[in-house]
Amino acid sequence: EVIAVTEANKLLRTAARAHNLFGYFGSEYLIDLHSAQQHSYRSAEIYRQIGDIDAMMFVLGNIFAGCCDIGELNVAEDKVAEFLRESTASEAQVEGEMQRYKNASRPMVLKGEWLAALDVFRIKVKKYRQTGSIQYHANNNSSLAETILELNRFGYFDDLSEAENALKENIEIEWNVLESNFILAIVYARQGRYSEASALLTNAKDSYCQQETNIYKVCHSNAKFELAFAEERWGDAVPASESSIGIYQNCGYRWAWARRLIDLGDALVGRNEPGDMDRAREIYQQSLDMFTEMGAPGYIKVLEERLKDF
Repeated sequence: EVIAVTEANKLLRTAARAHNLFGYFGSEYLIDLHSAQQHSYRSAEIYRQIGDIDAMMFVLGNIFAGCCDIGELNVAEDKVAEFLRESTASEAQVEGEMQRYKNASRPMVLKGEWLAALDVFRIKVKKYRQTGSIQYHANNNSSLAETILELNRFGYFDDLSEAENALKENIEIEWNVLESNFILAIVYARQGRYSEASALLTNAKDSYCQQETNIYKVCHSNAKFELAFAEERWGDAVPASESSIGIYQNCGYRWAWARRLIDLGDALVGRNEPGDMDRAREIYQQSLDMFTEMGAPGYIKVLEERLKDF
């Protein structure tokens, strides 16, 4: 409603803010990433039009993240650069902003450059503790934990205590609590602490979820998959991974869709019922094709190794 009124009456600054919020919620809560990106671009365009460069750069950060989630890992930076060059931002501002994107940790994780990303997250832990930025610190803790879990999943890392401590810190400071509980359940499942993982899943639903939004559903399904996978309950692991894949696919999150295909393939290999191995091979190949198109060398290597077994 705000967008309609402000656009009609040329209330540009308020319109830009409304478009940005619409884009944020559409992306953050896994509603429709493509629609969210359209609103974010509109917000950035208005800010560029009225000459609010700082606000424009803030929105471009959301656009960059959305491009990564769509799977545009190798062009996200170029899109931001092109947008900046067409603004009134000074050369120094453009150069400084682009340097920030060149060093961004998010594309590292999504490309499978986990060790490099982990180094960045560890540096940021010290930085955010010194500055007292709770929101950035909690988000960084979540990213650090998820990166360690990827390293663990694909055979590069055994010790999950750092991830466990980061997530418990989030819960203690009461930021990203629901997400952190679900990720912590995955840590417990990987550690063989099955009863603790199961209790977290139950408590998360009872204590934190008033409505089963898409973000809740995928966090819950991913954790359910991990616990079932660890306990070799293949009949539960397969549908849990399929549930996440369906949501990511329908909402336009192409990277997460490709990543969860690996989970599904692994669950099918574990179940090994008639037809499962053929389906697993097809799923691994689909994921490999998607990650190859995106340019994600770490995941390409993982999938090529899995396909060697067929």
